[in-house]
Amino acid sequence: MNDPRRGMFVVSLEEEDLQKINSLRLVLEAEALRLAKKRMTPAAERRLRQLLARMEKMASAPAFELIRIDIQFHRVIWRLSGNEYLDRVLTGLTAPLFAYAVLLQARSNKKLVLDSHEPLLDWLLGKSNESAEELMFRMLNIRWTTPARFSSFESGSKA
Repeated sequence: MNDPRRGMFVVSLEEEDLQKINSLRLVLEAEALRLAKKRMTPAAERRLRQLLARMEKMASAPAFELIRIDIQFHRVIWRLSGNEYLDRVLTGLTAPLFAYAVLLQARSNKKLVLDSHEPLLDWLLGKSNESAEELMFRMLNIRWTTPARFSSFESGSKA
């Protein structure tokens, strides 16, 4: 990770750190999804579809390129929420997670990234009856171990 005022450093996260970050993502991104759904526009849908198409074409691309598109996809949703504070919190919260994901992605199936993003767009378009939290839990559970461990969703369902 590169911090303009501090230089380069390696992201080192313990399993518990990953679980804590993802437990917060479960709650915060669910809120961002609900807000973004209310503000969904044809232009935002086109942008998300473009990013999904780019992900699909990146099977042989370096992991950092795929993660860069992954981040862009999420940022479109966060910005669409209309809450710049939510956007900033999620950006700061996920920066080390996405940097760590680059290291993990080099060793894992890149199709997981695409498979976990198509349902987000479907949900935004009203094509799912899941709650935002259930969707986020399912999405995070594809790539991460026990993403809800430090939340009220630990058992996989609402508390």
